[in-house]
Amino acid sequence: MSEENSSNENKSEEPKRRSGKLSVIILFASIAGFAYALSMVVQKGAEIQTRGTEEVSSSLKKDKEYMVYIRKVEVNPKAATGEAWDVGGSAPDLFYKVWWKSNLLYESDVKKDSLIAEWIPVGLDLKDSLLKGSVSVDQLVKLPIVRWSDAKGAEKVVFDILDQDLAQNDKIETLTFYFKDLEEGANFFSFIDKKDHGLISVRVDFLDNALSQGRKIELLRSGK
Repeated sequence: MSEENSSNENKSEEPKRRSGKLSVIILFASIAGFAYALSMVVQKGAEIQTRGTEEVSSSLKKDKEYMVYIRKVEVNPKAATGEAWDVGGSAPDLFYKVWWKSNLLYESDVKKDSLIAEWIPVGLDLKDSLLKGSVSVDQLVKLPIVRWSDAKGAEKVVFDILDQDLAQNDKIETLTFYFKDLEEGANFFSFIDKKDHGLISVRVDFLDNALSQGRKIELLRSGK
């Protein structure tokens, strides 16, 4: 073989070797790109799943019984009129009433001198008594029980939030809620953007009355 032919042969083989290396680089780059894209898809799917879980709501069910009560109320530093709640500038003595089908079902105890009032139906002493089995939740926790039975969705539950006074109780607000707009568990309502309004916020809880006694105690105590 002549020197010229040998030189031409070497030149023809050199591009082939370079092409092979380039193919390997492209292959690895493609694999890396695919892995990155796959990780982004998995991450995106996880984000969508998380958002979906947060957005799921458990609305009230028709023909099902619920224990209902206000868990917490916060009122403005002054009444809607701009005046102090009570003589001497003390905070209001908060309590509430529950109405269903035009009947008064329940009146809470009074939280003295409070801008934020919280009602916890099961205290520590009461919890111990209930767990011992000597009494039941229904015997000691006197919360009203309601049921959504109106197929047209017009059925409602009404709450009067009041300030207890010696001469006459002052009504802070009457809140009307339709069953179709409520959820099992905690329902939060904010009035902070409303001017000349006595309330800042209210939390109303609906507890499935068919739950076991132990589960009712847990939820009433923790407020979850």
